[in-house]
Amino acid sequence: MKQELDDYLALLNGLKRTRGFGLFFAEAATPTAESLAQRLKQDLGQENLLILSLHSALEEGNFIRYLSQEQEASTEAEVILIQGLEHSLRRKMDSLHIPQVLVHLNQQRERLRDTFSQCLVFVLPPFAMTQVICQAPDFFDWRSGYFRFEVEYSPGRTF
Repeated sequence: MKQELDDYLALLNGLKRTRGFGLFFAEAATPTAESLAQRLKQDLGQENLLILSLHSALEEGNFIRYLSQEQEASTEAEVILIQGLEHSLRRKMDSLHIPQVLVHLNQQRERLRDTFSQCLVFVLPPFAMTQVICQAPDFFDWRSGYFRFEVEYSPGRTF
């Protein structure tokens, strides 16, 4: 519990102090991720945080196109929290191919930085975080912070 609180406060402070582009990763199971998003919304202010929730795989794995479209339709938030990227990472068990979204992010990381001036927070479950670290190492190396939220979810639990 204390480590999780320390990680949350470090993430919150990192987001508040970063001006311009920042790339943060938060490893959390789905119920914990939703609690995290709500707590950040409360602590950062609703106008400063845009929460994007993907419910299916990105077409052609083009994250930058998706983010551009979503950002245009919203206010100018300073922090964009992205949930659900794991839907684009799922693949057949017999496939050895790297998911297209990771290839895209690895190759387009400079364009992502040059196009967006917000802090991006990718909230991913453990299996997806492992994929990002192993299959998109150049993208992951650009991180401003990496935080783990491991505690099991329980009703009414907050950080």
